[in-house]
Amino acid sequence: MPKLRLFNDVAQLRYIPPKIQTPEEQTMAFFRGLNVNGLHKLTKYWRQLPELALNPSDHSYVLLQTNKAIRQVHSDEMRDALQSYVIENFEMWSDNLATSMRYNSVVHGNQSLSGCMEIRIKPSEEVLYIAEEKLVDHLHDARPDNIAVRLSLFARMAHVPQDETLENIANTILHPRMRTNIPPGEFVTIYWAAAVFEALLGQRMEFADAVYEKLQPLYKRDAIRRRFNDGSPNSLAITGRMRNADLWFTGDDQGTINKTTNQVSPFENDTKEFFKIFNTYQLGRSGGDLPLLRKKSDHGFIVKGHHIHLENDGMTHFLIRQDDRFHVYDGETLFMTALAQKLYPKTSFIRLPIEDFYAAVDEHDPQHMAYMLYNLLHTVARSARHEGHGGTYVLSHQPGSDMYLNPL
Repeated sequence: MPKLRLFNDVAQLRYIPPKIQTPEEQTMAFFRGLNVNGLHKLTKYWRQLPELALNPSDHSYVLLQTNKAIRQVHSDEMRDALQSYVIENFEMWSDNLATSMRYNSVVHGNQSLSGCMEIRIKPSEEVLYIAEEKLVDHLHDARPDNIAVRLSLFARMAHVPQDETLENIANTILHPRMRTNIPPGEFVTIYWAAAVFEALLGQRMEFADAVYEKLQPLYKRDAIRRRFNDGSPNSLAITGRMRNADLWFTGDDQGTINKTTNQVSPFENDTKEFFKIFNTYQLGRSGGDLPLLRKKSDHGFIVKGHHIHLENDGMTHFLIRQDDRFHVYDGETLFMTALAQKLYPKTSFIRLPIEDFYAAVDEHDPQHMAYMLYNLLHTVARSARHEGHGGTYVLSHQPGSDMYLNPL
């Protein structure tokens, strides 16, 4: 039996000191392992971010992991508090985000913009223009899915790219080498974004015409519906976007039916209770039916024979604009409002933001609120009769004043 050799000579033993992590490594390790259980340390690490030399991909990863963890919080109060903290401290990202976007790949740039979208931030115009430039710079080697994601993010942020940017994108996606190789899901995303851009612009645009005339005919609706028929959130989003883009360009949904669930928010219940008082004003009430959109509005009124639909808008309809911290409607809400107006040109549509409604309720008694809204609905009806068509409006409120209408 061989003898075991013991190393008694200290010189033969090698000491390996423990690795000391840099602050950057410690921070990224925290975010890589971040879940709902580590959120109590989130504010500590967020405070350190401006002092760290993180690379562009790290920036996008921090945003995505932060949002992912916050969404897992069961307590509405805690989730709202953490989300508010991140939004209020987003200023620390303003310079970092622009730098990150300038040196990011298209993939990492999309991740950064997706992170902003998740916390309902609309980046500065500077960041969005850089995002356009970097996409154009990489169009020669960008994959269809990366282009589609970037266009979708622009559309959701209600940002219409510059004509030159869209021209370059059109030349790329319509090139024979790419045009026939765009997967169905990515086609729908591009097609929908083109419709949103045209709706936001308020007039026909070359990019939308090009996508509709040269790209759209290559895709069979039945094949897309069969491919995305599993009822998953992603499939429902794709078929819904295809249907709405078809409605925008043709006025026909081409047989695509959206499977949606009707969830009633506390805000909607509050407004329904409030609008019961309108019975004293004997306003006509419609069922809110919008058959071309296969949906119902939250509230339907008939004023002097004119149909008016009112929608309650919670905070998920809004983005916080980084440039001035104002709340602005996101692209999807603006698009759906424009689409409703296009399909029902003789009808008027009013959007009621949740913050304005509750601010007005706190300031005015119910009878005065009802009187205000009664007069505003009649103003909309008179305008429609005078103009010969309906319109789109948002109901707003300023402290110390009555509610008022702004064109949307």
